[in-house]
Amino acid sequence: MGFHVLTFMQIFSLIQNERKIDIISKVPEEVALMIFSVMDKDSLVMASQVCTQWMDIILSSYKLTAQLKAAIKQFRNDKENKTSGFQKSRISLKRKRKQTECEAPRPSKKRNIRF
Repeated sequence: MGFHVLTFMQIFSLIQNERKIDIISKVPEEVALMIFSVMDKDSLVMASQVCTQWMDIILSSYKLTAQLKAAIKQFRNDKENKTSGFQKSRISLKRKRKQTECEAPRPSKKRNIRF
């Protein structure tokens, strides 16, 4: 058990000294795929941009490639929606809104009702 703690401390000191350690290239590709498969979409996009080796590992898996494409598509759509203007989307939401049965009618602004 002392050996494991010593090894952990050596690895930790290496990481503290050099923040640019590439653990993914040190492990087998199957392990790297397992690491990438538990990442959320944003982290997967960032990991794909680190280096070509990481991108190749991600693209070797059909599932990860599909997740990456979906994340990039969502990012582009979000970016387009932000640049198109908030006011336009707000107006379109107002037109589509209908009063449901469980929704009580709102008092008009002209009345000054206090409860």
